[in-house]
Amino acid sequence: KTASGDGCIGAGGVSGPVGSSSGGTGSRDSVAYGAVGPSSVSCGCRTRVGLNRHEGRGRPVRVIKLGGSLLDMPELAESLSRWIQQQPPMLSLLVVGGGASAEMIRRIDRTHALGESAAHWLAIRAMQFNAKVIEALLPETSRLESLQELPSDSHDSGVKIVDPWEVLQQESSGEGALPESWDVTSDSLAAWIATRANASELVLLKSTLPPVGAT
Repeated sequence: KTASGDGCIGAGGVSGPVGSSSGGTGSRDSVAYGAVGPSSVSCGCRTRVGLNRHEGRGRPVRVIKLGGSLLDMPELAESLSRWIQQQPPMLSLLVVGGGASAEMIRRIDRTHALGESAAHWLAIRAMQFNAKVIEALLPETSRLESLQELPSDSHDSGVKIVDPWEVLQQESSGEGALPESWDVTSDSLAAWIATRANASELVLLKSTLPPVGAT
């Protein structure tokens, strides 16, 4: 069950390609839909990702994609902290969307034809900026700049905010690298990180509910 209404965060599905060994897209069966609000917390459809490529991480990892539009929500820090605290203990990697900043880059690209690669990396910078905003709002978190920083034998259940620029700079070539284009959305990037980190859960927190019939 997901929540909707004023001040609530609903859930949505993955769109765009997900970097994987086969170059395929993410499956909706790999997504857990979550919702948080000022007076209620719920999380539905909690499932295993099933897209894992890397073995041996040694413990469960949850990837949480926070929609960039939610930065306009006044009580975001309190609501998000409360939602995370009520989830089963697990190391959580928080991926923050580009929101209005990424949309501004999209408009500029349409006007000035920046080129797909340039626009892609500017949008990743927008996500990095928003990640630093969330890091300031949630001082109890830490930053993750490389997927290699994930320990294999830790029982840490804290929250690490993913720096998408740093992570993608290290993962921009080779097998499973993401294309440098607008085809890569922040949702598909979160799914790609879940795959690369061998995560057991992917949760998308959105400002709108998923489409009717989404699973």
